[in-house]
Amino acid sequence: MAMHRTVLGIDIGASCVKAAWVRRTRGGGEVVRTEVLNLPAHGPAPAETITRWIAGLGVGRLPCVLGFPGAQTMFHPVQIPADDPRPDRVVADIEMVRFHDMAGEEMYHDALFSGRSAGARQLMLMLARPQQVHQRLGQAAEIGITPWNLTPTPVALWNSWKIWNRPAKDAPVLLINCGHRSTELAVVTAGEFRFTRSIAMGSQEFTEALAADRKISYSQAETFKQQDLRPKPEDAQVLPQFHSALAEWIEEIKSCISLYTGLYPDENDAVSAVVTAGGGCCMQQIDGYISGELQVPVSALTVGGLQGARAQQAAVAAGLALPLVTDSAAAAGVLPPETRDELVFRRQKPFWIAAAIMAALTFGISLAAGYYDFRRMEEHLKAHKVDLVQRQRLAGEIETIRAGTRLMAQMSEPVMQRLVLMPYLRDTLAAVSAALTSGDRVVLISDRQSYFAQPADTTRRRPPRDVRRAGSEVETLPLADGFIIEGHTKHYDLQSVRELIIRLADVPFIASVDLLSDDMRADRDFSGITGSADARQRFVIDVRFGEMP
Repeated sequence: MAMHRTVLGIDIGASCVKAAWVRRTRGGGEVVRTEVLNLPAHGPAPAETITRWIAGLGVGRLPCVLGFPGAQTMFHPVQIPADDPRPDRVVADIEMVRFHDMAGEEMYHDALFSGRSAGARQLMLMLARPQQVHQRLGQAAEIGITPWNLTPTPVALWNSWKIWNRPAKDAPVLLINCGHRSTELAVVTAGEFRFTRSIAMGSQEFTEALAADRKISYSQAETFKQQDLRPKPEDAQVLPQFHSALAEWIEEIKSCISLYTGLYPDENDAVSAVVTAGGGCCMQQIDGYISGELQVPVSALTVGGLQGARAQQAAVAAGLALPLVTDSAAAAGVLPPETRDELVFRRQKPFWIAAAIMAALTFGISLAAGYYDFRRMEEHLKAHKVDLVQRQRLAGEIETIRAGTRLMAQMSEPVMQRLVLMPYLRDTLAAVSAALTSGDRVVLISDRQSYFAQPADTTRRRPPRDVRRAGSEVETLPLADGFIIEGHTKHYDLQSVRELIIRLADVPFIASVDLLSDDMRADRDFSGITGSADARQRFVIDVRFGEMP
């Protein structure tokens, strides 16, 4: 249930109407204001008087909880076994369906979910007849009240006791709320609502008996009862009718305690104390009289910092407001479901309207922001597209330049190879010229890669249309690792060739010199040089480079 800062509790009784303003505090709640409207002792309460009184309180939009008489509420205790896996709310709904089937009528209901007792879960069902509930709601509407809940007065009294009196956890206490025409009893602990009954006797019987004994008017007896009366047993001869009424009232209370003892026979469940509330318990020394009759300690209920008669009268009204200001109070009521839904709708309607307005504003802002972001992104994409086209064109130009550079490097590679080999070729030629005799001729000096290369492919190929389509990697020619020397000699024993090989082997950068082949042949081309056709010995020398300086 939603928590509120200040809540108004209204208890409409037979002799007066009590109102209590309860403010939320860190400790649970505080009574900040109380008001009491006394009604005529006999006859129905005039609705116009209560209406004017309510209007004069300045309630406004303050949340209001109305009390429902305990005498018109049926309480049905249910014990749920410890091993029952069903949730408490499911058990309560099933029990209500079963009760409706047996009773033959639909009743408004709610449930109090208490703690565990002897391992079992405790559940107290509260039921009220629709006719009585609607009669109470009609009375509230007549005096200008729209209640947020209808809470039975015994439950409100339990809330006031456990919030403001700091009771022991497991000690059963009898709460007595003595009203004008009835008395409500409830046996409770700090966490469990166990038992409740209503007695059709109240302070009206005491006042009438006192008026008969003293031979005074009703109003005089009411004043005398609250100020000067001390109900002592030795005064029974002086006030026989008054003491007879007290004795009958106490006997009714004892009967209710006996009924409770039959339901809870364990010694630990016996009533350990009595707490009194209500205008009927404002008589002097009434607590001592009850204590002497019941043989248990008796104390008056304190309510939110109030003491004495104000606390007694405001106990129920303050307890009605507590569930809306603190989570520690029991929130239960017999308000019809359709009325509760209507009230929830009314309470939340301003928030729903505000939420709808905020949603519309949020949607409009989001739509405008989305449109602005869409246009911004559209402009950004256009600029990005232009930049991308420029980058692609620039990348193409760069790739074209790179391809041309690679092609130039590939084309210049053989020239670079020859330039690198020129110093070694010069030294090799010097060594060859120094070693050759007059009968020897050298017709060819070539690097090894060129000498042993495969014949070139003479088939025509279509040149590439675009230089940029050339491969990204250019195949570079490896550096020549030696020379091939081819020539002819007149010495059939190749003596001069061997001397040439020895001379070449002494060159620092030559690692090895081998004779690849030799043969006899008549070199006609050579005869054109010498002027005679002589037989010559052909030789081919393989010169391998070592580590070049």
